[in-house]
Amino acid sequence: MIGDNNNMKQKFPVIASLVCFVAVVVLCTMGAWQVQRLQWKNDLQRNLDAAFSTKNPPPLIEAQFSKIEPGQVVRGVANGVLDVSKAVMVHGRIENGKSVVAVVAPLKMTSSHVSVPVEIGCGDPAIIGQLPSLKPKGVSIVGVLRQPRWSFVTPPNIPDKGEWWRMDAQEFGTYWKVENLQNAVLTSEEILDFGYPLWPKLTPCTIEKTLRNDHASYAFFWFLMAGSLSVIWVIRFLKPYLQSA
Repeated sequence: MIGDNNNMKQKFPVIASLVCFVAVVVLCTMGAWQVQRLQWKNDLQRNLDAAFSTKNPPPLIEAQFSKIEPGQVVRGVANGVLDVSKAVMVHGRIENGKSVVAVVAPLKMTSSHVSVPVEIGCGDPAIIGQLPSLKPKGVSIVGVLRQPRWSFVTPPNIPDKGEWWRMDAQEFGTYWKVENLQNAVLTSEEILDFGYPLWPKLTPCTIEKTLRNDHASYAFFWFLMAGSLSVIWVIRFLKPYLQSA
């Protein structure tokens, strides 16, 4: 009887195989997502390189504000009236290892009826006390235009309490009571003819020109984990099952 039991074919490990299959699918999905992120980051880096390849960026036009795509970067010059008196502080910025705020105000374009939020600069929160007394002023802004993005861990804005964490153009427009505010943010490199004594307390926010891109190694890790789990399944479950025949 004992010999008969030893010669009996093992049952196929259905549950273990199902668990391993699901795990491999999840791991491969994570790897594929990292490959997509790698392609997206490479495209974004090429976009940035192209944007900063010229010393004299061209004027920005209305279509660029209204048709900006996620991940797209457009560098140029915007002319309009900057209403600094409506500026808000957006928290969560780190500049040179220090926590600072980004000062954001609406710019009404001279050549059209649209407006756009502008990151005037970054600095100490105390700077905001000087802004309400400043009058709107015609300026030319050299900067980078892109669609605002934020992480899912970024706290929501609380406009009534003056707490801003997200570059949400829709909420800016409602708070400022500005019509035709575009879903894009212009981060200034330089503001010409500004004339207000806010510097050096307020300096241009850092524009990341070289992106960190480790997605290839992340993808390799997830695919390696999927392959390793497949090998373990073969050695631990499939091979004993076949040998029991």
